[in-house]
Amino acid sequence: MRKASLLIACLGAVALAGCSSAADRKPTLPLPSKNLAAWTMPLDQYVYTTDFALSSDYAENLLISPCMEKNGYSFPVPFLNLDALHGPSFNDAGARLFNLELAQQYGYHVAPNPDPGAQQWREIRATSPKMSDAEFAVFSQCLKDARTQVHLLPQSAQAASSYANDAMSRASTDADVVAAAKAWRECMRPVGVSDLPASPLDMPSAGLSQRYGLNADGGSDKITQDELRVATADAQCQDDTGYRQKLYDATWSNQVEALRDNADDLKRSYDAIRKHRAEVAAVIAEHGPATGG
Repeated sequence: MRKASLLIACLGAVALAGCSSAADRKPTLPLPSKNLAAWTMPLDQYVYTTDFALSSDYAENLLISPCMEKNGYSFPVPFLNLDALHGPSFNDAGARLFNLELAQQYGYHVAPNPDPGAQQWREIRATSPKMSDAEFAVFSQCLKDARTQVHLLPQSAQAASSYANDAMSRASTDADVVAAAKAWRECMRPVGVSDLPASPLDMPSAGLSQRYGLNADGGSDKITQDELRVATADAQCQDDTGYRQKLYDATWSNQVEALRDNADDLKRSYDAIRKHRAEVAAVIAEHGPATGG
């Protein structure tokens, strides 16, 4: 038996202005409005996201399905609600959110996506259907054909992710952020976390993650009152010490610098992303059902 994996091509972008400066010949890239609650960042426009991974994956499978059926194999594709791709624990750029409201309701767990089809698609992406050699050969050809309509993004279109990671890394060592982290640690001492880390970025600690049944996906075990207590204190201390605001401001500044220094690179990435998005949208509009009914 062979296994076929659902390939995910992901992206994310909004409008980009392509005019050049006479001084440096670099495109002028727009900035979004600041939004701490949504953790909006300048590079959100160019970073690959889970949401666009899903939509790209969906389009690809909408093309594979009729091809498989034409060759005598069932390949059903569940409806994907493109307006409900993530729950409240993530923003539109795929960044994990943590604030007082989420901590009070879900602790350190990921808030569930209220869309009923979301769990089904998570399961699809986490598993690989078993196929005979003959079926796999057909699948491979159907996949190849699908990619003549939804082309894979070039590696160069992933540049923004490394810039964003570097901006966050540098922000975490900013003097104001480090000072706020020390204040947060003092605020958290009465909470009683035995392995309290030096920075909120390392919460929940290893001990808390084990105690609360957390895993890489945010955990699926029951949320305990103790978890809500610690997470709520964590979020409150981040607010009271100004840590979250200072980290946001420092990360924003570093991303603005990345936009300025890498404008040409990001413009090329955006052009590839825009083309891919158009291909995905066209396939979904033509082959996708209007609703999940």
